[in-house]
Amino acid sequence: MAHDRLERVLALDEGSAAGDWDYYPSTPVREEIVESPRVAGAEALVTRNRSGALVLNTDRVAFVDIDLPANGASLFRSIGSLFRRSAAPRESPETAAIARASEWAERSGARLRVYRTARGLRLLRMDRLIDPGGEECERMFADLGADRQYVRLCRAQRSFRARLTPKPRRVDCEQAPGSHPRVDPELARRFGAWLEAYERASAGRAVCAFAGEHGSSTAVAPALAVSEIHDRRVLAGEPPLV
Repeated sequence: MAHDRLERVLALDEGSAAGDWDYYPSTPVREEIVESPRVAGAEALVTRNRSGALVLNTDRVAFVDIDLPANGASLFRSIGSLFRRSAAPRESPETAAIARASEWAERSGARLRVYRTARGLRLLRMDRLIDPGGEECERMFADLGADRQYVRLCRAQRSFRARLTPKPRRVDCEQAPGSHPRVDPELARRFGAWLEAYERASAGRAVCAFAGEHGSSTAVAPALAVSEIHDRRVLAGEPPLV
């Protein structure tokens, strides 16, 4: 874990957001269950994470989180480019990641829904159900370039996750006070006040932007149901993405 955290710090020069490097826990966490949507053929839960955002959890409908460098280059590369001859424009990290996902979907006989996020891409596997702790999932994550901390969390939680509402700090809110379960009456009161402020600040803010589907395989019913639950929440707002 220490080596992973060090690598995340070193990666900040590559454009990673400083506030996100320690976002994912490495062990199962206890979260409030907010909603239990009915999905035939799979399990789904909407929970509230430690910061206060809502998260969609699924047992076999796979989400893939991909982090991308901000602006496609580090400060040092930008300075270095001043001393080099002009070169052909480089493909953006987002364009390259989408092309990688599209090529993988065609090669693997898969189908992926692709979404832009504030820090990269979110993929939703549509053509089949996946065991989050299995070898097939490990290969899929590696082939698509999934964020390593997200991979570790899926393994620890034995589930896939997709955030549905903004991170509080991105809408100028503090993190939710305390942690679940909030049995102390004063803490519960503070959380209720925080939740009202957070929901006001989050209203009309988009978490994702749909960027297309790739692959020609047929979508399975559980994935279609999960995509409807997901899209109803994350695509309802306006840019910039949070």
